[in-house]
Amino acid sequence: LLRQGRREAARADAQAVLRRDPESAAAQALIEACGGAPTAPHAPPASLAEVIQQAQALQAQGRTEAAVAAYGAWLARGDGATAHVALYNAGVLLSQAGRGLEGEAYMRQAVALRPDFALGRQNLGQLVEANGRPQEALALWTEALARLDESPEATAEQRVPLLNHLGRVHELQRDYPKAEAALARSLALQPQQPSVLHHWIHLR
Repeated sequence: LLRQGRREAARADAQAVLRRDPESAAAQALIEACGGAPTAPHAPPASLAEVIQQAQALQAQGRTEAAVAAYGAWLARGDGATAHVALYNAGVLLSQAGRGLEGEAYMRQAVALRPDFALGRQNLGQLVEANGRPQEALALWTEALARLDESPEATAEQRVPLLNHLGRVHELQRDYPKAEAALARSLALQPQQPSVLHHWIHLR
């Protein structure tokens, strides 16, 4: 665009890049080449929703480190009410990048901040299972389920995945009575689960 003499369009494109990635040196250079003053550094995202959007854009570019750093910068400013979500999201990014132990560390922090964070315990359990510690995974899922059972707001959608994980791993460990009990409870909450029903019938 700049070579074609379309300075305003080039500047607008560069500014759009900066909104997605405030650290883009190429976009900064393009704005200067268009005759504009260097832009002041963008203010860091003010809300969790904004940092999630920024991290998603970075992840779409394959920049996992930058996405995790965006969460870290936001956490450094302090927002205790939703910090566990940012830590959890960073853990998910790392685990999806094949860095399970690092992802596990972030998820542990999330669960430490919010012990009743059922989704955090569920996914932390999956990570520790993948890292070769099924007994620890069972303990995490069991505690998450117990906390949900104490909450009047807990839903079947929160309980069913935990019960299915418990049933699956108990079955793998040949603890068939516990596996059957977990899957039976899961089916009672959500009957339309063909694969779970198949395993439950097999266990019986």
